[in-house]
Amino acid sequence: MVSILILFLLTSLVSSEEHGTIEVLIQRLSRLEETVKEQQYQISNLERQKCDQTEKIHRRVTGNNSPVAFSVYLSHFMSNIAVNHKIPYDVITTNEGSAYENATSTFTCPRAGLYLFMWNVMTDTGGSASVSLRINGVISRWSISGSSSSYYDNAGNQDLVRLEEGDKVWMAFYAAPGELHPHHTTFAGVWLAE
Repeated sequence: MVSILILFLLTSLVSSEEHGTIEVLIQRLSRLEETVKEQQYQISNLERQKCDQTEKIHRRVTGNNSPVAFSVYLSHFMSNIAVNHKIPYDVITTNEGSAYENATSTFTCPRAGLYLFMWNVMTDTGGSASVSLRINGVISRWSISGSSSSYYDNAGNQDLVRLEEGDKVWMAFYAAPGELHPHHTTFAGVWLAE
């Protein structure tokens, strides 16, 4: 702004020929000032992006992105299981992030993100089981195992879901009566991404 004022004063002291040259210089100076403002804006955006990236790196380094994964199985035979009864998995083989609660047979989402859940059920000879993945009590996906009179049967499934922090996930029966064979009745989940 000061430079424009100086140029204005100079124009009053020069001839008309020189006056045209000064006007060109004033226009160039104005364009340069606009360019400087635009570059300052771009630098500000880059600094913000740098801060965002630094924050992401900090979260990874400080453990805010520590693994969340669990794997559990049923160690005993169950029969005559009622509808909506939670499957009481009693052996935890993995519980990274401590989000699976053995006492309630429930996974509580520790942070929002994309999760993969997998399960398998096995029924004894002549038995059946209809189980479902529940998210906050709502059926998300299910599987059905029904064996013939002389063979065991397995049924499994998986679901990829986006959860919010605090969401509750568990497995339950959705048809009765049901039965479950031990050791092959499993449930697992893992956090994949934000």
